[in-house]
Amino acid sequence: MLGGIERGLLVVASIALILIAALILIEIVSRWLPVLRIPDNIIIVRQLMVVSIACSLGWVTGRDGHIAIDLLFQHMTPRQQRACRGLALVCGLVMAVPLVVWIAGDVGALYASQSFYFGELKLPEWPVRTAFLFGLLSLTARLCLQLASLMAGSDDPVPSDAGHKG
Repeated sequence: MLGGIERGLLVVASIALILIAALILIEIVSRWLPVLRIPDNIIIVRQLMVVSIACSLGWVTGRDGHIAIDLLFQHMTPRQQRACRGLALVCGLVMAVPLVVWIAGDVGALYASQSFYFGELKLPEWPVRTAFLFGLLSLTARLCLQLASLMAGSDDPVPSDAGHKG
């Protein structure tokens, strides 16, 4: 089920990237054709960037797709490698869980207050923060699942569709 949620969030992130590219292209063309001007395009692009990054966090984590330097790690014993993986997962959870709690409270407050970005369109703030929350929840769930797998003795808690050597 988590894999399906991650793939859905990845689609959202991909759509956000396509929209960013389209908005930037339209903005460039609008320098010569002022008719194509999009109000608040800087605000929209900024918020779509947050969505594109946050919504893909769980999927990338599930496939060990983060940037890593394996020079030392490759020379460790399997037991040391498992300890390093465990430490990395715990550090990730220490970072992610407080963020999830904070953003969840923030989303509720923004929704209740109907806060919006200043600009011509008066875009509400809560949809982007909600997407950010879903991305962080996906990341946190994936980290918990990987840590549980590691503690249960599984060598490779990465999903089978990852295309990753394990």
